[in-house]
Amino acid sequence: MPRLILISDTHDIFYPELPEGDILIHAGDVSLSGGIEETGRFFRWFRAQPHKYKICIGGNHDAALASLPVIFNKTGIDYLNDSFVDVDGLRIAGSPVSRKFGHICAFAKFGQELDRHWENLDHSDILVTHGPPYGILDTCSPGEHNLGDEALRVAVERIKPKVHVFGHIHGGYGIKELNGTTFVNAAILDESYNGTHEPLVIEI
Repeated sequence: MPRLILISDTHDIFYPELPEGDILIHAGDVSLSGGIEETGRFFRWFRAQPHKYKICIGGNHDAALASLPVIFNKTGIDYLNDSFVDVDGLRIAGSPVSRKFGHICAFAKFGQELDRHWENLDHSDILVTHGPPYGILDTCSPGEHNLGDEALRVAVERIKPKVHVFGHIHGGYGIKELNGTTFVNAAILDESYNGTHEPLVIEI
């Protein structure tokens, strides 16, 4: 039974020691300013982790990945950009696309273009997106407005992955089980960009 180590929104802050596991997944926002140097630092750190499989996507802060993805050394890493990889019999799909939130919007899509994007999602056992689906772990603090994507929620309900991992809305950190899917907001930083959250671990 593979053990998943799930992180997101590290923003150029590196966890000193991650839990042991089989598959390490990062759900985007590897950088803070989107610069080349900090993005390169992330890939060097990520590649050095001992986990057998290392999978990541970009996020809305990751401008360098959006514009210059080929310059980064991703040896030993499966970098997913609206693509998938098969790992130990599990299909893992990843997309960096998210709805615009704030003024930083790498990989952003809007309106009907965003809705159509999620219509193209195909079956996966593990789905990795940067942003959350609407109504699931998608508020900055309890009781505030939901900030997730309605079309993504529809798509997830259609494909029914075993696990859906995301971040983006730091205050939504946590795990929720719903209709056979384990939803995980794995944002490491809180809304004040303090590293207060732990990596999340689940078995599939």
